[in-house]
Amino acid sequence: MRVALVTNKLPHHKFWAYMLWKKFDVKLILHPRNNNFIERIKSKRLLRKGYRKFMAKILSFVFNSLNPSSLQNSLNRAENFFFTDYIDKYDEIPEKIKKDVSTVNCQSSVELINDNKIDVICFLGGEIAKKDFIDSPRKISLNYHSGFSPFYNGSKTIFHSVSDSKPNYSGGTLMAINEKIDGGNILAHYLPSINEKDTATSLFMKGIVGSVKLYYVILISIIKNKQILGLPQGKPLKYVTNLDWNILKDIQLYKFESSRSIINFTRKEKIIFYHLNKGKTLDLNYLENLVS
Repeated sequence: MRVALVTNKLPHHKFWAYMLWKKFDVKLILHPRNNNFIERIKSKRLLRKGYRKFMAKILSFVFNSLNPSSLQNSLNRAENFFFTDYIDKYDEIPEKIKKDVSTVNCQSSVELINDNKIDVICFLGGEIAKKDFIDSPRKISLNYHSGFSPFYNGSKTIFHSVSDSKPNYSGGTLMAINEKIDGGNILAHYLPSINEKDTATSLFMKGIVGSVKLYYVILISIIKNKQILGLPQGKPLKYVTNLDWNILKDIQLYKFESSRSIINFTRKEKIIFYHLNKGKTLDLNYLENLVS
């Protein structure tokens, strides 16, 4: 089975790509090019929800730039703690299969998938794909969403769950991709272990490790020609955008982590698969019991 990966270039992305490359027949690794800072700011359309939310977002940028305990600085430290070794290991992957592309949605990216006879595309980050690219592999396109769907979909979902004082809802979801953001059939859930020393960033990084475990099982099932079905998830219960993370969420997260209230949510790691589901539907009561 011929596999293509779509991801970015932070250490956790390189860890994920390396681990799948070691296990499977990865023929392509596509890295969509990041726009420059000004273009990224423009793409977020920060004014679309009004000036108050715009100012709250600007204050968040300032807070994350100046405060050593901020989310962004915590993420940078966690990247190094969990995945720094994989920066060099990623260099073991042949350069010929790594491709920087302007976007996965351009015709040349679709042609790369077709020319390499790719069976499965696997996403971790990357960018939002459109129909032509989603449908380009011979079997299926998959995405690992760093959030517990359908309770938290969108951007920074683990950080939202912890700032909402619900760290038990931190986790990840492996799903089939369709044109709706984080809206495909759910194939598996990963709920990381939680201990009293965990933070939102450590739970996020644990989820990246968990994503590899989910991909291993699903890809092996596809190799064995099992029909991949999953659970339709319907409308998300909470959908958050990049603009929804602002200075108020920074403060809520800081207060929760400083209180050490996470000790009340300790649990063991849980992995749940639905990819061979036949005719079942998503049971929200069951999912709520998983995190309780």
